[in-house]
Amino acid sequence: MKKVCSVAVGLALLGAANAHAADLATPVYVKAGVGYVNFTDQRAEATRGMNPVPDIMTTDFTDTQAVALGVGYSVTDSIDLEATYQYNLASKSNAMSWTQGGALEAGHYNVTVQTSSLMLNALVKLNSLTNEAKTIRPYVGLGVGVAAHRISDLETVGTYYDYRVNDKANYSLAGRATLGAVYDISEKVSLDLSYSLAHYGVAKGDKIWHEVGGTSQGPVETPMAFDVLNHEALFSLRYNF
Repeated sequence: MKKVCSVAVGLALLGAANAHAADLATPVYVKAGVGYVNFTDQRAEATRGMNPVPDIMTTDFTDTQAVALGVGYSVTDSIDLEATYQYNLASKSNAMSWTQGGALEAGHYNVTVQTSSLMLNALVKLNSLTNEAKTIRPYVGLGVGVAAHRISDLETVGTYYDYRVNDKANYSLAGRATLGAVYDISEKVSLDLSYSLAHYGVAKGDKIWHEVGGTSQGPVETPMAFDVLNHEALFSLRYNF
């Protein structure tokens, strides 16, 4: 009888220890992913001091790829907070048409824009709101942060006027809306698929000079600027601690 009681007490203590260890489990995960980025077409403007009509460049940017790293924390059963760093590879405009002083010019510009971002995202796990345990767990999220842009490799083709840029970074506020789903591959590893509409603010050229026939005419009043709005699909793996 004493042996039975001893075994029962031992099992109870072991169960309590396991429950306590589960309570102490860190609700933290890390993630790494790659993605596809669709850079929406934008219109850039640059205004010269003596000309009241801005020069307008209509862009056709190539799609590009992204790499992302993140760390997340489960605040509650319904909400995760996630800090992410994302590097979008350079996207190049092809044959960016140019309207100077209201008239369409024969030449065009090519330019490269590269964006990276650091954001804090709040994710709402939808299945937790219905108290249902599902293999595929959808979520929605919003994020805010800062983006860094570089405009470089500006090339003018068949134009009389010339804009100059360097690749010094400029910074802007950024935001993201996300729809995704998580699938558990194992107890520790999960697959995370997501779509985001990301607005990274305005990418601006730095120290752009307007030239005529090789003679400097002084800086433009407003630099070449692009509103960076992307559609992004991301494939990530999570490791759950």
